[in-house]
Amino acid sequence: MISSYRPEKNETTDVSMKIILKDDLPVYQRAPRLSLPENQEVKKQIQEWLEQGIIRSSSSEYASPIVLVKKKTTQPTTLCVDYRKVNRKLVKDRFP
Repeated sequence: MISSYRPEKNETTDVSMKIILKDDLPVYQRAPRLSLPENQEVKKQIQEWLEQGIIRSSSSEYASPIVLVKKKTTQPTTLCVDYRKVNRKLVKDRFP
């Protein structure tokens, strides 16, 4: 079930991709203010993913805001990233 999904690093990742943008101007959006409990949840999830090797630290000029999606049940929130501004800059792949 999607609501219980937690990312997991695969030992065999042979996927390679190239993202082509329309220009070289970085997209930078400030992070929204979060409440103390939200901030703690974000830090917890990020730390978990760093330890599992799912994500790594970055010094990119690009920054997209984090969005916490609340569940209808008592399950924890899901950490998402709003890439809409980056997506607008993507060159569409015309491959069938």
